[in-house]
Amino acid sequence: MDFLLGRDLPRQARRSLLFDSANGLGAGLFTALVINFVPVIARREGADPLLLAAITACPFAANVVGLLSVGFLPTRHRTAYIVVVQALGRGVFLLALLGDWPQALLAMFFVYYVSYAISLPAVYDALREMYPDRWRARLMGYVRIIQSGIAALGAPLGGWLMDAAGQRALLALGGGLGALGALAFSRIQLSETKGVTPSGPWAALGEFWSDPLFRGIALAWVLWGLGGFMALPLFPLVMVDRLGVSYAEVGFVSLALALGGLLSYWLSGLHVDRHGGHASLVAGFVLTWPVPLVYQLAPSAQWLTLAGLLNGLGSGAMELGWANLLLRLAPGQQRGRYAAVLNSLTGLRGVAAPFLGVALASQTPLGLAGALYVSTGVGLLGTLLLVAVSRQIPARLATAAPAAWPPRRRKRLPLEYANPLRYTRSVKNPSRTVGN
Repeated sequence: MDFLLGRDLPRQARRSLLFDSANGLGAGLFTALVINFVPVIARREGADPLLLAAITACPFAANVVGLLSVGFLPTRHRTAYIVVVQALGRGVFLLALLGDWPQALLAMFFVYYVSYAISLPAVYDALREMYPDRWRARLMGYVRIIQSGIAALGAPLGGWLMDAAGQRALLALGGGLGALGALAFSRIQLSETKGVTPSGPWAALGEFWSDPLFRGIALAWVLWGLGGFMALPLFPLVMVDRLGVSYAEVGFVSLALALGGLLSYWLSGLHVDRHGGHASLVAGFVLTWPVPLVYQLAPSAQWLTLAGLLNGLGSGAMELGWANLLLRLAPGQQRGRYAAVLNSLTGLRGVAAPFLGVALASQTPLGLAGALYVSTGVGLLGTLLLVAVSRQIPARLATAAPAAWPPRRRKRLPLEYANPLRYTRSVKNPSRTVGN
């Protein structure tokens, strides 16, 4: 493992990586068995487009609620806070054993994403302590590789099992395995004195908005995501109504998503540690904005694997790029608050975007095809805005902390060792060098 981690990786970081990976394993199983299938299950159970839009909006409504968490971020017992919140959020899907009607899935989906949103600021604060700067992106990438790999292996199997054995037991199994993974995080040791200072939501929003770089990134992110998330509730309509995909085919789309994420986390982790996160963030936007266009043009379910692959490649690059920029450029006590503010801004966008997409598809002459084309165009505008904003990042990095992976100086060898074919030691007089 030394060729992956480096021999000089501190022991504490290795321990953190072990238990963070166990949590990632649980999250991957939860994604494979639950997250990938909830919209399709809801549609099969009779959810109308409006309810699909509500399910799609759940993560973003939860992000708005998550801004309130900046007022009670723990300064002590941070590990316990993360574990309890994440375990409860994933474990709520054990209730699927009692019923899987669309309204129940909507409620469970919302509870899970609220737990994710209110734990995220604490997680970002913990990552700064868990992993040293020089290795952080790579180690985060390795954890996400495990998570994506498990999601990749579990998605086709989960689809087959749902087709063969029913969906309630599989949703409950995914929730239970996800909760067990969260419990593994309890073994990570964090300092009791390095927690963030709690702050009111409006104060956190003011601090974030006064930073021109992060304000520009947020505006680009909101516009890019408006296009992408307008299309999200339309994807099940394409998959079920137009193409008639099976659960197994949904599993293969999820497999492409997971494999793209696996590759992206590996490559992006290496790149971000060497060069910073700005290029990775831009690459993520560029890769994902055409996804609605792929859905519109896909002649069969097999073509949707391309959309899954692009989403996986882009999502991994964006996550590691954004995490690097946040942890290196945000003021120390404001990292968690910056994360909560960006999530809340994207949440407001995400709450409105799915309903806007459904309205364009069902209440205007544009129809489903026109709504997907509009989504593609809006996402492209957000990508172009980020490209313009990213020109500020190199100058900001130059005044921030040193590079995460500083180049090592090579020791200059004595002249006689510089070219072993030219110089040898004299056998009679070892102190004298003779030429060949």
